[in-house]
Amino acid sequence: MGVHPRAVLLDFDGTIVDSEPLHFEAWMEAVEPHGGGVDWGEYQRRFVGKTDVWAGRTFLEEADHPADAETVEAVRQTKHRIFRSRAPERLRIAAATLEAVGRVARQARLAVVSSSDMRDVEPVLEAADLRSLVETTVYGGDVRRHKPDPEPYELAVERLRAFAPIEKTACLVFEDSSAGLASAKAAGLAVVRVEHPDRLPELLLESIQT
Repeated sequence: MGVHPRAVLLDFDGTIVDSEPLHFEAWMEAVEPHGGGVDWGEYQRRFVGKTDVWAGRTFLEEADHPADAETVEAVRQTKHRIFRSRAPERLRIAAATLEAVGRVARQARLAVVSSSDMRDVEPVLEAADLRSLVETTVYGGDVRRHKPDPEPYELAVERLRAFAPIEKTACLVFEDSSAGLASAKAAGLAVVRVEHPDRLPELLLESIQT
């Protein structure tokens, strides 16, 4: 991977933890009363990496249900309630990932860049004792334009620079979704695709090996 990164920027859903099945489950329960829903394969192809507002509107529109802002927000909040009620029991960051992130943190600065709401992410990081290793975060509520727009990663670099200077060439991103990969590349950052969270530890350790 070339020169060792001085900053590692991590996506959350599908990269650090296998949370997409729970997102899918929560969405399906939230939109089913409105006649919406897709199968798991279609969800993976079309909805992973997209914002909740976009997803909620799309589910409603494709079910020929009114998709005004109030209805979209109501469905979105239902989805969040379901997700957050089950996350403490269902979401666990793998031990190998915890070890790898800890080793990387001794050599590089860490950031988390996610389209998800902060309240969906931080409890999982805190439960795994990872939040204290993360120097800065960018969540869906922090930006106006979401992945695949470069704004999330541009903001992450800006926030890292508020602590200490760093060049984009010294940053390395780990992402699983097409939207996330496009966002990082558009921001001018090197990016590694993570096919599944199980692959993250190996990829992280490769990035810091001599």
